[in-house]
Amino acid sequence: MSGGGTSNLRTHIDRRHPNLSRATKSSTSKATDEEDETKHVAKKQKTLDGMIGSKYLFNSDRAMCITRSIGKYIIDDIRPVSVVEGTGFKKMIMTLDPRYTIPGQTYFSQTLIPNMYQETAVRVKSSLSNAKTVALTTDGWTSRAHMSYITVTSAHITPEWKLENFVLQTRSMPESHTGLNIANVVRDAKSEWCITTPTPPLVSDNAANMTVGARELGSQPHIGCFPHTLNLGAQKALKMTSVSRILGRVQKLVGYFHRSTTAAAVLSAKTNLLGMKNLKLTCDVPTRWNSAADMLERYLKLQPAVYATLLSPEISRHIDHETSMLNEADTKLAEDIVKCLYLLKAITEAVCTESMPTVSANIPLIQKVQQNMALIGTDSPMSRSIKEAVLSDLNTRYTSEELQNFLSECTLLDPRFKTTYLTPEAMENTYHRLALLLQSGDGKVHVQADTQVPTPGQHIPPHPVLPERPNTSQSPSPTETSDEENAAKCQRSSDFSKKVGLAAIFDFENVEEATAAKPMSLQEKIEEEIKQYKLMNQISIESNALDWWKKNCIQFPLLASVAKQRLCIPATSVPAERVFSSAGDIVTAQRASLAPELVDMLLFCKKNCDL
Repeated sequence: MSGGGTSNLRTHIDRRHPNLSRATKSSTSKATDEEDETKHVAKKQKTLDGMIGSKYLFNSDRAMCITRSIGKYIIDDIRPVSVVEGTGFKKMIMTLDPRYTIPGQTYFSQTLIPNMYQETAVRVKSSLSNAKTVALTTDGWTSRAHMSYITVTSAHITPEWKLENFVLQTRSMPESHTGLNIANVVRDAKSEWCITTPTPPLVSDNAANMTVGARELGSQPHIGCFPHTLNLGAQKALKMTSVSRILGRVQKLVGYFHRSTTAAAVLSAKTNLLGMKNLKLTCDVPTRWNSAADMLERYLKLQPAVYATLLSPEISRHIDHETSMLNEADTKLAEDIVKCLYLLKAITEAVCTESMPTVSANIPLIQKVQQNMALIGTDSPMSRSIKEAVLSDLNTRYTSEELQNFLSECTLLDPRFKTTYLTPEAMENTYHRLALLLQSGDGKVHVQADTQVPTPGQHIPPHPVLPERPNTSQSPSPTETSDEENAAKCQRSSDFSKKVGLAAIFDFENVEEATAAKPMSLQEKIEEEIKQYKLMNQISIESNALDWWKKNCIQFPLLASVAKQRLCIPATSVPAERVFSSAGDIVTAQRASLAPELVDMLLFCKKNCDL
């Protein structure tokens, strides 16, 4: 013990106290085992599988939910399908949910997106099947891979009086874009999407092949795109020598600022000093409506900043005469051009809405353009030339008597316009045509045999059923009494039993007498509806015509049926042309080799998946 060691103590305990020795060894062994187990568990917890659990099964609810969300991301944000193969994208998904495994791009292009297409197509067909009339628009375009496509869109009014638009298809069209071929494409679309309108109205641009195609289809009617019509007149004006000279000067100036980073930086600083932050010069694009007017308007707005930039030392020594500022005379000419074309731009933007009726605005807008383009004594030679060019083109459009009559009916049935833009003679003729249309059934207006048409001014119950009034010119025999009449009598008897005394007797008789006293023939109903409709006030131009018809369709059931057929037609083929911008993003250089079928599905889902 004197040496400070523990060996003698251990020997003493083992020899003199064996029980204590065994307990000590057992405790030491147990502690060692627990330490080893703790080290093993700690080591095991550091593994990824032990920390996050096993991977999701491919068909599990969670995995399918994430996969579908990625598909929606590809469609909504117009991303290439190959994005799922990107290293950064995979790392992001791994960070968000390490248990999820991303399928390859083949799964998205060949399985998921086609499935989403089919699901959406079912909903689109269901909505179209409930439409009384479906109007179509169509237009063609070419991809970066020089593949020709033709897009067909639809528009109809739902039973709830909402305007609904769909992109139906975007199909490859390698053959010549003749009128006959275009007609075949539209006819196939009509069949594929189960559109029951026999000869649906068609809206397209004014190209000759579209006109021939509409004639082959028998479209009733074929309406030229109104903004396209205005643009044709504007293009004639812009091609005049005096106008094109001004445009050329501004184009060179804008081009200089787009090419020179130094000039662009100085101009940005000058615009900020003048309180016009983030405004830049824009260049016109020949295929884009109103872009020339936009270019001139922006130049005139930024003219002080442009002038200050061109006079700055770092810029002035690098410019030539061709990129100099417009002089005072040329600036006045540019202002005249913008002033003349401003209305055309405003109209184009107004009729491109897809939530309000627009075909009914054609006649009012034509009159507005004619009034605005009328020559006045203070017009400059430039203004006179532009106005004459626009009017000379516009006055050759929408001239057929059949189309004029159709557009008059659309305008009259829009409570925002009614007869304001129709002459007294045109107004009476239009009402007369509507009456004949309703009486003959040529407008495909069907008042159900089990619906009752209330006379104007009659009290309308909160949740009405609109049965057809029976023709009382021939009283039916007791054996010919319809089920509807028996049900009505039972209802009146039930009401009678709830009352007591004289009130029950006289009220019951009054109901019978009132029912018998108001039979109306179809002709009388038509005349009465038209009479009451004439008395209705116009609504403001900001109001929604469809909301008005939703509130008043019970009072005017016959006219409402025609309104639903007429007001669904767009005044423009822009719905089909808007596909171009999405298509341009989808069929980019990175994705130029996409199969036409996938392009069709991506565009369809992009435009309709929110249904």
